[in-house]
Amino acid sequence: MKATFFFLSLLSLTLISSCKKKESTPTPVDELYISFKLDGVDKKFSTTSFTTNSNSGGVSGNLAYISSGFFDLEKDIFIDFDIQKDSIVGADYQAAVGQNIPVCDNCPISMGLRYVISGNDYNSSQSNNPFPANYFKINSVTFYRLNTTFGLNVKEYFITGEFNTKINYGTSIKNVTEGKFRLIFQEMIP
Repeated sequence: MKATFFFLSLLSLTLISSCKKKESTPTPVDELYISFKLDGVDKKFSTTSFTTNSNSGGVSGNLAYISSGFFDLEKDIFIDFDIQKDSIVGADYQAAVGQNIPVCDNCPISMGLRYVISGNDYNSSQSNNPFPANYFKINSVTFYRLNTTFGLNVKEYFITGEFNTKINYGTSIKNVTEGKFRLIFQEMIP
């Protein structure tokens, strides 16, 4: 009887200790952000929704691009990924992992930042961003989901990275340092 009681007590303790309160974890989309220092001042933008803009099919002289970022009444900020191909696929993001990518008008691959400040559209331009001091880098690419957009199946990827760049609006130039991002970029289907 003592052995049975001891066994049941031990079993009960084991079951109770193995039943832990399940903590809710945020969905992956809750973790989208762009952060950096703008002329030394910390900036961080995050949200659970995102906006993408894309062009494919060689419309711009065999150049495909995609922008990912945030747009609402308080922020308008995007990171662009450009490639000299008819379209962008997941393998293009994977191939860029670990490379320092320039801000460049006529390079095979380029990245940049666009940020609206007080109604003025600041963006990275090649003339203000000598490489390799100023660059963008993709650190990781993770497949997220297959999504149907406007009747097309579109693959979406979480992309993390870092950057140092300058953005300008006319002659006004701002330094952007210690940049990091985690955004959703799409595979483009022509």
